[in-house]
Amino acid sequence: MTATALQEKLKRHGLAVPSIHAGYDDLRGDLDGVVREAETFGASYVVCPSVDAGERHTADDWRRVCQTLARAGRAAHRHGLMLAYHNHDYEFVPFANGATPFDLLLRETDPADVRLELDVYWVAKGGLDPVRCLRDNAARIALLHLKDLGRNGETVELGAGVLALEPIVRTALAIGTKHLFVEQDDSADPLESIGTSLRFLEGLPADVRPR
Repeated sequence: MTATALQEKLKRHGLAVPSIHAGYDDLRGDLDGVVREAETFGASYVVCPSVDAGERHTADDWRRVCQTLARAGRAAHRHGLMLAYHNHDYEFVPFANGATPFDLLLRETDPADVRLELDVYWVAKGGLDPVRCLRDNAARIALLHLKDLGRNGETVELGAGVLALEPIVRTALAIGTKHLFVEQDDSADPLESIGTSLRFLEGLPADVRPR
């Protein structure tokens, strides 16, 4: 399906697209195409969702990634878009000197060029506390993937896992996160899972309940 056809369907259902994902190779080699797709959806954010393993073995690899993201972020900004980077757990695996790719990303890019779409499931899988990570990086986090961690390590419906989701949501809102996206990688019945996660969010205290 083309972006235009999908956007027409979304509009019929009253669904907005504040953010799109764009592959690292597209950000590096076809930014004009990425911008056109963002404009088609009316998105304000473009997110790099991952970097292929072959591009990120060493600290020098990650510095090159940072340079690419910074260039793409500056170009996106000229079109009225903000670039963000979506983490997994591999950004928290330290190099020999103890620094991590996540540290490099923050140090080697300007917040004006590259923000974060923090995925709290992967933060937890990487051994960090999601609430602490939110607080420590408040100025960088524009978007959040709200995803629960099952006891077996898989993604599950919100409230069915081990993450303390109310403090996570509360902290994300307090630091000014623009959009929180419910995400679940695998489900036997996606629509049922959406309903389960929505009911969990609707059961939160009124000041953090989705409106």
